[in-house]
Amino acid sequence: MIGQSTDTITNPANVKTDKPVSWVAVFNTYAYHWPLFIIGILMAGAVAFAYLRTVKPAYEVKATLLIKNEKKSSDQQSTSHDIDLLSTPRIIENEIEILGSKQLISQVVNDLQLWTTYQKRDGLSWIDVYKASPVKLTLLQKGTVLPGQLTIKIKDQKTFLLITKDGAPQEFFYNKAYTSGFGKWQLAPTATLRQNIGATIKLTISDPDVTALGYQQSISSSLPNKLATVVELSLTDEVPQRAKEVLDNLIFNYNLADATERDQDAKKTIDSIDKSIELLGGQVTKEEKGIESYKSSRGLTDLTAASLTSQQQRQDNTKDLNNVNVQLGVVEGIESYVNSAKNSGPPSTNGIDDPTLIKSIDRLYELQSKRDVLLETLPQTNPDVRDANLLIQKTQGVIKKNIDNYKETLKSKRNGLQSVNNNIESVIKQIPTQERQFGNLTRNQAGKENILSFLLQKREEFRLSFAAKIKSDRIVDPAYVASVKTKKSVVYALALLLGMGIPAGLIFSRNKLNAGITTSEDITNSVNVPVIGELPFDATQSTIENNVNTNAVSEQFRILRTKLRYLAKDTGEARVTLLTSSIAAEGKSYVSRNLAAALAFASRKTVILELDLRKPKIAEAFKLSKGRLGISDYLIGGVALEQIIQPSGIDNGLDIISSGSVVNNPSELLEKDNLGELINRLKTLYDDIIIDSPPIKLVADAMILSRLADTTLYVVRQGFTKKADLNAIKNLFNQKSELNIHIVFNGIHRLKYGYGDNYNNDYYSSTNGSKSKPSIFSNFSERL
Repeated sequence: MIGQSTDTITNPANVKTDKPVSWVAVFNTYAYHWPLFIIGILMAGAVAFAYLRTVKPAYEVKATLLIKNEKKSSDQQSTSHDIDLLSTPRIIENEIEILGSKQLISQVVNDLQLWTTYQKRDGLSWIDVYKASPVKLTLLQKGTVLPGQLTIKIKDQKTFLLITKDGAPQEFFYNKAYTSGFGKWQLAPTATLRQNIGATIKLTISDPDVTALGYQQSISSSLPNKLATVVELSLTDEVPQRAKEVLDNLIFNYNLADATERDQDAKKTIDSIDKSIELLGGQVTKEEKGIESYKSSRGLTDLTAASLTSQQQRQDNTKDLNNVNVQLGVVEGIESYVNSAKNSGPPSTNGIDDPTLIKSIDRLYELQSKRDVLLETLPQTNPDVRDANLLIQKTQGVIKKNIDNYKETLKSKRNGLQSVNNNIESVIKQIPTQERQFGNLTRNQAGKENILSFLLQKREEFRLSFAAKIKSDRIVDPAYVASVKTKKSVVYALALLLGMGIPAGLIFSRNKLNAGITTSEDITNSVNVPVIGELPFDATQSTIENNVNTNAVSEQFRILRTKLRYLAKDTGEARVTLLTSSIAAEGKSYVSRNLAAALAFASRKTVILELDLRKPKIAEAFKLSKGRLGISDYLIGGVALEQIIQPSGIDNGLDIISSGSVVNNPSELLEKDNLGELINRLKTLYDDIIIDSPPIKLVADAMILSRLADTTLYVVRQGFTKKADLNAIKNLFNQKSELNIHIVFNGIHRLKYGYGDNYNNDYYSSTNGSKSKPSIFSNFSERL
């Protein structure tokens, strides 16, 4: 009768179970493969060492510049009522763009001749010598610089050897002109020539535009503090001296260009004022001569009291009228400036009391200045330039409209004042014609003198303002080396990470792609069958020889022996336990003989039936004599039971019945009824019967034998049995749902798969009391 237990599962199914991650197990998994990490670290270290030998360190060089008279945005611009070009604010974002413009950087490239690099051979590599070069290249032709390369060897202080790819070295002299593919050139010796005799120098000539573009992309500008007006420039180069000279020269050219532009704008404004002063000066002189001639011709010396009173009234009104005329003159100047296509500097707005008009004029000058900045680097057809022109035209239209309204207002005011003058004239019509004519002359003279005085005053004010504000922007920090980009510690740290990360990734991927069973969860997630035994890996595959052995393997077999007691009902008869597996080499026979030995050591009389008739291994493991009669001979007939039973040689309570003679039809032989009779007879002689059957996936023998067993132990080997092989258990249940089947997890390698940390060899000892812990240096190649 087949015994059942509470652990028996009659309907296996895929069941997913969650188990907390054991970080100790994860560590053990990776620690087992320590040789792989050692190899990875050594290889990564070698690559890092070679990299540091071939790649030169890069230095980050920085410089800081204070932008004076700066505004962060254009939404708050001050309005000037005076002629002062220098009060126009600069937007710092625009200044940053100017610092990185191709025009400025190209000037730096040409000033420092950065389109030529000098490299000195140092073993297998080349070192950039820059200022320490023993020679200096000069291109004698003007115009486009063509890319090219020269490789020379310093022969002595007078000559050098030109090394070519297709011929012998040619001797040349210093300071003498030669012609190559990139043009006409000559080499001049430098102060370091003497100590470089015999050295090989490589000169690389690049297109200056390409070189400038490279530096334009390499130089970065930033605002360290958003509330400050300090710009930080940075450049990374393997030659720190070159990077410092580039940044210092860039700042110098920026300040020079800014000062030049301001000087030119100031000169334009002063010239415009001088022309107006010259014109008005001539007109005032002409008026003075007219008055002098008028008085002389009419003999006028003084005015009567009456005429003085009338004249005083008329002068007061005339003063107001002159102010209106001055304003009209200024408006006409503004109108001329607006209608002009060129930006000749902002016109005077003195006397204009319309803040909207003044703000619009300032806005127009700002837009024209921005457009001029764009035109320095962009063509007229560029969308940004077209947008700027449209905005200028729109602003000009607004100003023209404001001017028309303002002129109408002034004309209306002038007409009113003129009407008052007419009234005064009617009052003093008795005054002699000569006196009235004289008044007209003096009035014209006074108006022009007022305008002339105003222009003279503003010219002096502008010159003083220009002298005070023309100073260049301040250099806060000249170029200095801020840091070394290529750091050995960082490279080696990265190499260490890669040396450990790549092997770890390889191990992780290999474990994830492994189709074999590595944990008991892999089993229970595939089939709902209990795992009643977990046997550690035993490289010797030996049989337990005595009952005093207390190592981990022996203890696990004792645990399995104890669990076997509860797997079958106590019927008073011997227990029949069948051991099978999916395929060969999963440890089925190993488990059979050690389980039987453990049972025998517990004073249970046990017999092993070697029913794997195709590949028997039990008798060989117990070193029994070959050629003895066995089960096949008994089943064929003519052989008594006593003839096939052999003592195991390790315990009196353990006997072996070997497979016997080789037969061609083992499956048919196992179908015979006398096999059941043999089992029944053995039940009367033994407490436990262990059947070592063939793998169930390969042949049908195990299926045939399962009818005779109370309990079936299915052996699964860690890392060897495939998850797909567990389908054989499902097939067993499909054919015989009443099977009392359990799984024995065999060959557990605790370190290799990071599994089985519930037991440890350190706890157990062998018979001689020494620990059985294996060396971490064992199985070096297997640990890879």
